[in-house]
Amino acid sequence: KGFYKWPFMTTHAWAEQAQGTWTLEVSFDNEDNSNAPLSKQQNRTKYDREKSETLTTGDFFEWSLVLHGTKIAPYINQLP
Repeated sequence: KGFYKWPFMTTHAWAEQAQGTWTLEVSFDNEDNSNAPLSKQQNRTKYDREKSETLTTGDFFEWSLVLHGTKIAPYINQLP
């Protein structure tokens, strides 16, 4: 069933402004894991994939975004 209620988290955005437009992009890219073993579905031939589109598609049912932060920067006057 894939990632059900799985929290994908990041600390990469720490200290970034929350204002503005945020975009959620979801994609599958196996090029980064080219040496990783492929699943049965991923290992099908191109002909099989073209024959049955359902083998290479998925459904995205739900997502949520939780932001944590403070009104003012808590460490702005703190020395290193």
